[in-house]
Amino acid sequence: MNDLISPFREALITLDRVGAETIFQQALTGMKPITAIEQVVVPAVPLKKREQGAVPPAPTITVVSVEQRLQADHAGARVLIAEDEPVNQEVVRGLLEEAGLVVDLAEDGRQALELAKRNRYALILMDMQMPHMNGVEATQAIRADSLNRETPILAMTANASGADRDTCLAAGMNEHVSKPVDADKLYETLLTWLERTR
Repeated sequence: MNDLISPFREALITLDRVGAETIFQQALTGMKPITAIEQVVVPAVPLKKREQGAVPPAPTITVVSVEQRLQADHAGARVLIAEDEPVNQEVVRGLLEEAGLVVDLAEDGRQALELAKRNRYALILMDMQMPHMNGVEATQAIRADSLNRETPILAMTANASGADRDTCLAAGMNEHVSKPVDADKLYETLLTWLERTR
């Protein structure tokens, strides 16, 4: 009896690819028991080993400049520049147009007021020292009666003292941009105020 059971046990242990019925028949008929497991070889996909000491690639980070953000989010926004000095006009206008903004130009405070009464602007850049009507007077008039009573007005002046800034704020201006104009600081200030008025 043990002679019969022994190969049967061995056959059950080797149950891998052979059906149970076949193993049972082999055990009963005295056929040579299966003593080796039939193996199924699954081809392995080789993994590429990282060289010792190799640094994994860093994730790609896209840095978006302030100018690119202006172009992406505020392209076509209409801005009024009130500036009487020709070189400053060209510099500031060029920077704004490069950022995708649409520019109207006033050569003095009086022209700035007239344009502000006819057009609605996303933002106004106001020089402080202009003929006929200076920046403070033009700002006060725009705040009193125009289509831009709530439009952000940024002062442009070389005067950076605390008293001058207080004068700008008291007249109804929102911010101060120093001259000569720094492109990065100008873009940052424009973006800050344009984001607030969206």
